[in-house]
Amino acid sequence: MIVGDPIDRRDGRLKVTGGARYAAEFPVQGLVHAVLVQSTVPAGTIAGFEIDDAKRQPGVLAIITPENAPRLQAKQASPQTITAPLLQNNDVVYNGQHVAVVVADTLDRALDAASRVRVQYRQDEATTIMDQALGQASVPKNFRNGERPPDSRRGDPDGHLRGRR
Repeated sequence: MIVGDPIDRRDGRLKVTGGARYAAEFPVQGLVHAVLVQSTVPAGTIAGFEIDDAKRQPGVLAIITPENAPRLQAKQASPQTITAPLLQNNDVVYNGQHVAVVVADTLDRALDAASRVRVQYRQDEATTIMDQALGQASVPKNFRNGERPPDSRRGDPDGHLRGRR
């Protein structure tokens, strides 16, 4: 076979005629759907949630927020990476951060209920300049086994950007 040659697809006719079944179209007993609610501010603290309207929607099974989420342990995945579980506190550190999860019996119902969750924030000033944020950075324990600091620099990026190779 040569790149660009036509390929006979076993399911091609079904796909172009609308008859193919995709993974999401197979029924699964007891399946529920979760939709994430994301922050609309880049930095701050969650002051509270208004979820009563969302909870009253048909098919809603749960709304999980930092107020009712199970407490999880932060764990160190490797010396270079520390993973912090979501929904464990009210801190917002970036726009679009996951701040709640709505679970419902259908995707449409979960989407609708999630759109009804209202989050109140105490907004802080976002840090958008890297040099300002570097002073707040912390180095994980045993970073690269102490071989070199995290702000090391290798190569000549400025030279490459000027076209010198």
